[in-house]
Amino acid sequence: MKHVGEAVRDYGLTSTTGAPVVAIGVATWGCIHKKKDLISRDGNGLYPAQYRIGTEKIKVRKEAYLDPNHTHFILVDNGTEHSFAVEIPFRAKLENAVANMTTDTGKDAVKVPVCCLVAEGGPGTLETVHQSILNNIPIIIVQGSGRAADILAAAYEFSKESEKEYVDKNGKKTWRSETEFDSTQEAKIIDMIKDVFGDKNLVKNWQMVKESLVNRDLVTVFNLSASTSNQSSKDIDYAILKALLKANKDQVYDQLKLALAWNRIDIAKSEIFVDDRTWEPGSLDDILQSAIMLNRKDFIELFLDHSVSLKDFLTVNRLKQLYNQIPPKCQLSLLLRRTKLYNSDVTMSDVGHLIQDLIGDFYASHHLHETDVSMGLEMLTNANASSSTHKGAGSFNAVQELFFWSVLMNRQELAKIFWKQGKDAIAGALVAYGLLKKLAKRTEDTELQKSLDRNAIDFSDLAIEVLNECHETDERKAQNLLIRQLDNWGGATCVLIAVETQNKHFISQTACQSLLNRVWMGRLSPDNGAFRLLACAMCPFFMFSLIKYHAEDIDAEQIDNVSDDKPRVGKEDGNKPGIIRQQTQISFQTNYQPEEREQPTSLSMLQKLYYFYTAPVIIFCHNVLSYLIFLALFSIMLLIDLSTNVSVIEIILIVWVFSIFAEEVRQFLNPHFALRMITTSQEGSVRPTTYSKDTSYLVTGSSATINAKLKSYLSDSWNLVDVLTITLFLLALLLRFLPYDNTFEAARVVYAINFVIFFFRILHIFSVHRELGPKLVMIGNMVKDLSYFMVILMVFVTSYAVASYSILYPNISWSWDIVLKVLRMSYWNMYGELFIEDIELEEPNCSFDAAIYNAGTLPRCPTEVGRYATPILMGIYVLFVNVLLLNLLIAMFRLI
Repeated sequence: MKHVGEAVRDYGLTSTTGAPVVAIGVATWGCIHKKKDLISRDGNGLYPAQYRIGTEKIKVRKEAYLDPNHTHFILVDNGTEHSFAVEIPFRAKLENAVANMTTDTGKDAVKVPVCCLVAEGGPGTLETVHQSILNNIPIIIVQGSGRAADILAAAYEFSKESEKEYVDKNGKKTWRSETEFDSTQEAKIIDMIKDVFGDKNLVKNWQMVKESLVNRDLVTVFNLSASTSNQSSKDIDYAILKALLKANKDQVYDQLKLALAWNRIDIAKSEIFVDDRTWEPGSLDDILQSAIMLNRKDFIELFLDHSVSLKDFLTVNRLKQLYNQIPPKCQLSLLLRRTKLYNSDVTMSDVGHLIQDLIGDFYASHHLHETDVSMGLEMLTNANASSSTHKGAGSFNAVQELFFWSVLMNRQELAKIFWKQGKDAIAGALVAYGLLKKLAKRTEDTELQKSLDRNAIDFSDLAIEVLNECHETDERKAQNLLIRQLDNWGGATCVLIAVETQNKHFISQTACQSLLNRVWMGRLSPDNGAFRLLACAMCPFFMFSLIKYHAEDIDAEQIDNVSDDKPRVGKEDGNKPGIIRQQTQISFQTNYQPEEREQPTSLSMLQKLYYFYTAPVIIFCHNVLSYLIFLALFSIMLLIDLSTNVSVIEIILIVWVFSIFAEEVRQFLNPHFALRMITTSQEGSVRPTTYSKDTSYLVTGSSATINAKLKSYLSDSWNLVDVLTITLFLLALLLRFLPYDNTFEAARVVYAINFVIFFFRILHIFSVHRELGPKLVMIGNMVKDLSYFMVILMVFVTSYAVASYSILYPNISWSWDIVLKVLRMSYWNMYGELFIEDIELEEPNCSFDAAIYNAGTLPRCPTEVGRYATPILMGIYVLFVNVLLLNLLIAMFRLI
């Protein structure tokens, strides 16, 4: 009992699960020291009882303290005093009752595993082992621990098993196994018993040893000093589990559940999944579900190797169980509780909303498109052929659902298993990257955040490795993979997923860059220089002689079909109805041939005109030129032609801004019609395909809800700039037409501010440049750091401003202008404007008379104390702000 208690104590100190171990001790009442502390005054049991364990030596023979590391005790009293082993018959009955109990009442029910671990021990241990064998409870003998354990181990080693014929009461002959000892070995065992326990009860002890070995399947010997590979380097849990398996060798599924609970894949491979054993379809489904919940990746791989079908395994009900049985304190559980509309079990609709909220509106989960998810997918729960047909239709992808669950649970190895089992490896890895990155932003746990980021990068690397491998094998097919519409991922493409998840490293790969560069040039040859394209964009007559085009084998009618195996109902052979394989038609306006040949004479003038003006690079040039014209007209209006009468230029600007507003509405309603400008950082820049219908094959799908559309639209910072410019323009227009003079001047100011923001929008155009693009990313990061720095700076600015102004001009009257007056001096002090003349101002250039300085005739004179104290405060303030804080800001910028 003492050794068990110490083991329980050590486990509690080192365990990270937080679940306490329940240790029940069975002891003899007559051998307990200080047992009176457990009895109340009326002679009944005392609860709660205060039982103190002393450090002094127990003087009474055959008494002992209760072990303090046990959680419960059962005290057995037969009226005797100072007599050990009284509790053994009761404990044997208790163990037998527990061993016949089951862990559940359903199909997952298994008997409670019970075993007897024999370490050292006296005569009472022999009796305990004997009772356990009679109750078919397996025993593990720790050889080398001494006394009774060594005697039993030696007897097991010296004996041998034989089959003998036996006639029962009915006269029927049967065979049963018996343990035999030869005379020499029997004498050795008897001598060992005599040496350890003496001559008392020698015959009884020998008989118990002999009868304990009747059923050798229930006996396992663990050599404490051995280090053989069969015993896994003194791994005693291996011996315990093996003993339980031997005792239940006819109950294969119970054995497998035990191996799963103990996470011993080595035993499962060597003892359970043997070559001559076959498994019925669906027989491992319940155990597979337990393996998924317990995150036993080795067992899952083992089940998959033995022909377990994930498609047949996963039903909607089982998937709901997985989501509802997750630990309540994990991140996924917290996120689902925030997503749920009602305090009920998690539904698949909740999961769909959460996934779309994390990954973005480009992926619309099939769970969101069903009016009643619980009833609409209930057909899939049956394991017959009809349900299998439904599951194969694409609306319910078992592997993908398990992949989502594993990623959301941040079980990386498990997610990789299902990722390998699924299709669309690049898209799956990119989606996992996006989910993990969003999950990392939604947790405040630093360790969890690092784990999520690390796993996200791992999936990103997997996507890049697959893409590069495909690109090295076949460049054309690799680019087809990037633009292929994927039904399993909401009709999205790999390019769209990479853009929406902001995976710049993936976008910067050669395959993506090559694809986007081809799209960027359209049918124009890459040999056309930037100056030539710009000159032809401004003067179209040059394009017939200067611009080169791709070879004639690619024209407007040609398409590059990428099969998506999407069935549709149609007619074949005239009027005969049938199922036709519909090809996903993808307009790819470039030449995929390995060797490109320019043939400018192969196209007619109309074709050249069409291909020139539909090329994204030319559309972008025209967009830039038109925007510069817009800014020029806006500048002319502000400087020359802004009066109470509406001018022609102002009308043009109103129509122009209205067209910009219409474009923003289109982007809001269909945000994935075309790719916005994509800019990578120093890894390389990606050229834009803005406003090009020819690039619409790169992105597909639309938002499922208005909230999702709005979130997707506002996630782009340039959309916020567009909203601000349009709002300010409408505000200025409103103030302009109000019949008041002061509102017209306010409109002029708003127009001026609006012009500044419109001008800032040119930075969006600069982002496509290979050199300017990374600089803009750096500026964005610097602005983020500056916002935090301003919080620290305002502490110094505000404190100095109030202190200095209160000394210079005490007891001022309240007005809203006082805020600007107080902060004005301290703010400009940072830039070298010290206001020494105002601080040293004296009469008659100023006045102390409140009536005079309130009327504005003369400024107020500073106090005498302020003339001396304020410069001292200013010196300290400038020292901290200019020398310390501003240099700190410069050092922060250097780290970017």
